[in-house]
Amino acid sequence: MISSDSAHAYVLQPAGQKVALEPGPKSLFDLDLVGAKSSGITTDFHPQNINISPDDKTLFLRQDEANICVFSLAERSCGTYISVGTPKI
Repeated sequence: MISSDSAHAYVLQPAGQKVALEPGPKSLFDLDLVGAKSSGITTDFHPQNINISPDDKTLFLRQDEANICVFSLAERSCGTYISVGTPKI
C-alpha cells in the first residue's frame, strides 16, 4: 500500500517467508521511499492484507476472516477493531 504522497509504502511479509529488511518477528514494514530506509512495525498478529485511509494516518490490517485492526500509524497500535460475523473473544 503506498501513501498518497508516495513517500511511504506499507508492505506485508508473506507468511512463512523471511525478509532480510530487519531482524526479529516482524510481518509489516514501512518503506520510507524518500529516505531510502525500511523499518518493521510490530503487531501481535500476522496481517492477511492491508489497506490505508485516505488521510494516510491509519492502516486497516485484516487479522482474520472476521476481524480488522484499525492501526494508528502515529501510535503504532490497533486503536480499535472492526468485526464482521462472530466477534473475536
